[in-house]
Amino acid sequence: MKNWWIGLAAVLALGAILFLSDRKVENPSGLELIRSPNDYANANNKAATLAYEIFQRADSDGEVTSADKDKLREAVKYFEAMNVFDPSKVRGFFGAGKCYMLLEDKVRASERLEQAVLNKRIDKDKGTSEVELTAFESAALLSEVTLDLAAEEIANFNSLSQANDMTGAEAAKKRSQIYYDKAMEFSTMAVEGVPKSARYLVDRANVYLALKKVDLAKLDITKAKTLNPDDVRVKMAAKMVGL
Repeated sequence: MKNWWIGLAAVLALGAILFLSDRKVENPSGLELIRSPNDYANANNKAATLAYEIFQRADSDGEVTSADKDKLREAVKYFEAMNVFDPSKVRGFFGAGKCYMLLEDKVRASERLEQAVLNKRIDKDKGTSEVELTAFESAALLSEVTLDLAAEEIANFNSLSQANDMTGAEAAKKRSQIYYDKAMEFSTMAVEGVPKSARYLVDRANVYLALKKVDLAKLDITKAKTLNPDDVRVKMAAKMVGL
C-alpha cells in the first residue's frame, strides 16, 4: 500500500507540472495528455466505443478476434491516458485491465484490475452503484487472472524442479501461493459484494478447486445453479464436480 501512495504522489506531481505548461505533451501510450474533465469524458467515450461491445461479446462466448485485439490495443491507450489524468478513478483502471486481460497480458491486467479495486475507496464517486459494481467486477476478473498466473507458476515450479533448479523452483512456488491467495481474496470480495452473481460464485469455486477444496467448490456451484441453472459456465462447473 505504501508503494501505491508513492506512485500516486508521483503521478499527481507530474500532472501539476504539465498543467502549468502550455506544451502539448504525450503520455506513455503516445496520446496527448488529458488536461480537462472534458478531455477525460471524450477519451472515455472513444475507449468505450472501441472496447465495450468486445467486452460484452467476450463475456458471452469468449471469442476475441484479431480485429477485436487491434481495437483493444487502441482502446487501452485511452484508458491509460485517463489513468494518468486521474489515478484515483475506478473506471479507467477497470477498462485497461479488461483490455489487457483479453489481450492475454496477464501481469498488466492484474496490476490494473487491482488498482481499480483499491480505488473503490478513493474515487470521488465512491458509494455510487457504478463505482461499487465496477470495483466488484474488477475483483472477479482479478481472481480469474491471478488464478491463471498461479497455474503458470506451478508449471514453472515443475519445470525448474525437473531441471534441479531448486532455488528457482522454490521462488516459483512462493509466487504461486501469492497468486492463489489473491485469487481467493478477490473472488470472495466479488461474491460478498454481489452475492446473487452466479458467475462470481463459479469464479470462487474454481479457486477452491485449484486448492483442492472440492466440498467448498460444490457449495458455491450449487448456489450458482440455483441462481442461474442455464448459464454455460455454471453447467460446465457443475459437470466438473459431478452435480
